[in-house]
Amino acid sequence: MLKREEDLMILIPARGGSKGIPRKNLVELEGQSLLAWTSKVALNSSLSRHVVLSTDSEEVAQVGKSLGLSVPFLRPPEIAKDNTLQIEVIKHALSEMKKTLNLNFESIMLLQPTTPFRKYKTVQKAYECFIKEKADTLITISEMSRMDQSTMYTSSKELESDLYLLQDFEVNLRSHQGTLRQDFKEKWWRNGSIYIFNSYTLINNNSLYGGKTIGLTTDLVESINIDTFSDLNFAKIVAMGLHKN
Repeated sequence: MLKREEDLMILIPARGGSKGIPRKNLVELEGQSLLAWTSKVALNSSLSRHVVLSTDSEEVAQVGKSLGLSVPFLRPPEIAKDNTLQIEVIKHALSEMKKTLNLNFESIMLLQPTTPFRKYKTVQKAYECFIKEKADTLITISEMSRMDQSTMYTSSKELESDLYLLQDFEVNLRSHQGTLRQDFKEKWWRNGSIYIFNSYTLINNNSLYGGKTIGLTTDLVESINIDTFSDLNFAKIVAMGLHKN
C-alpha cells in the first residue's frame, strides 16, 4: 500500500532536560511556557494538520497535548542529550510518523521553543517563500555586518571574571586603522527562529543545509534565542512589553 504524502510537518523539539536552564522548555514568560508560545504560533499559522512535538519527557508530552500538539511518539534517550544534533531529531520524527501514522512529508518546518517571539504571519511568510522559490532549505537570518572581522578580538588571558586581555583577531587585516561601518561586507547570522527543509534533500544529503538555501530576515524581537539565564531575564522584559501592547 502506498504511503500518504503530506506537504508539511511542523516539528517542535522540546526535550525535558537542559544543562543551562532546568526544564527550560516549560519556563514561563508572562504566564505561558516557552512551549506554549511556540505552539500557539505554529497552530495559528494553519499551515499543517500535523504540528508534532518531539520530546523524551512524559511531563512535556502531557503539556504539549494540552496545548493541542500531536504527540504520537516519545523521543528515545540516546537522541535527547545536550549534544544531540537537530538532524537526528528530525530524521527520527520522519521515521516515526511513517511508522506510526503511515505518513511521509515533502517538507519539515522546525520551530524551537527557545525562540518564543516569532509571529505566525512570519511563519506563514517563510513557508510561502520556501514554496515560491522552490528552495531546499530556508533559514531565518539577522543582519550582523557590524560584527566585521576588523572589530573582532581574541582573548589571550582572563584578568578578572569580567575583564580580559585582548589581542587582534588573527585574520584582522585592518587592526589599529579604525573602521567605517559603510565599508563592512554584508553578513547574515542564522538566528534559529524558523527552519524549513525539503525532506528528500535532508535525507539524501544527511545535512540540514543542502541544495538551494534562502534566508528570510526577522526583526530583533523575533530573533531572541533563550539559552542562558541572562537571555531569559531579557526575554521576560520583552514579553512584559508585548503583553502590555
